[in-house]
Amino acid sequence: MAYGDRCILFYLYEIFLCDNNFSVTAGGQNESSKEGKVKSIKHSIVFSFIFLLILSTAILSEKQDYIMIARRNFQSDKYRLEKLEEYFKDTELRKITPLMILKFRASRLKAENTKSTCNRYLALLKKMFNFAIEEGYLEENLVKKIKLYSEKDNQKERILTEEEEGRLMKRSSEHLKPILAVALNTGMRLGEILGLKWNQIDFSTKKIRVEKTKSGKVRFIPINDVLFEELVKLRSKDNQSTYLFINPETGKPLTTVKTAFKAACKRAGIKDLRFHDLRHTFGSRLVERGVDIITVKDLLGHSTVKITERYTHSNQEQKIRAVELLSSKLKENTKKDEYLTRHSHMEKEDSSEKSSEKSLISLFSVN
Repeated sequence: MAYGDRCILFYLYEIFLCDNNFSVTAGGQNESSKEGKVKSIKHSIVFSFIFLLILSTAILSEKQDYIMIARRNFQSDKYRLEKLEEYFKDTELRKITPLMILKFRASRLKAENTKSTCNRYLALLKKMFNFAIEEGYLEENLVKKIKLYSEKDNQKERILTEEEEGRLMKRSSEHLKPILAVALNTGMRLGEILGLKWNQIDFSTKKIRVEKTKSGKVRFIPINDVLFEELVKLRSKDNQSTYLFINPETGKPLTTVKTAFKAACKRAGIKDLRFHDLRHTFGSRLVERGVDIITVKDLLGHSTVKITERYTHSNQEQKIRAVELLSSKLKENTKKDEYLTRHSHMEKEDSSEKSSEKSLISLFSVN
């Protein structure tokens, strides 16, 4: 049986099970007996059932009100759901303990997931349990008892230098170069870039209409001269495709550039650079050039300035220059003070010498 069919069957089974007209036996039983049977079955439901039920709800529901449906990163949630189901599988929901959840989190760390990714797993599990509570399978959400990891250490200050950018562009494959150009000149997220269609590019007004955003809000980004030339060149190569960035092997839109980006960084000798760091670079460069933080916020599509501050870290050289400005001012003031002090002493000495001369003259003068 196909995976999708199993999801739908479980979904239909749930509807049938909870229907008010459901009869437990042919002989018939009273309402309290039927309710007790349904409650008993619900209390013995295993994790896999909730997993399949959620996926089927995501497929069939038009309300878009459960966990993943309204989110742009549906595939990421689906992958994490599968990992959760793989771990808990036949465990009854009511027998899952905080210790079991902590062990699951430890298994994700062992699998080299970051602490922030582990937090995403727990956030998803929390929503699953909320779903189960709403449907009458649970009374308590155990995830609330577990403290999430701090993500402060994950906010890396990795900014691409202009020299590194030159090397990266030179060593990148032809299909990767225009993607990098869009990232560095607009600050768009990878998902937003790969989802771009030509009808979102307005060559006459030189603007990009970003639609598939994390916040769900449409935003407009101006196209500078460097990017304009790159887009014109890209359009001249392919005048038929709906999307800007197509997989030449499948003819479908690209879904990732992980391999190409990693290979380009290796050839260019650039270490510890993620694609998302190009977004950090865009924001930081704007701030470096004196652009106000509100404008940077709007270009990056953030809801608050606080989020934007993560993308406006000064680089190390800027920090050194900033501190040196204080130092040079201090040195300048110190030199002035020293000069004034010496000058004052010299004036006093001159005044004292002149006074002595006058006294001598007065002493030896003849009336």
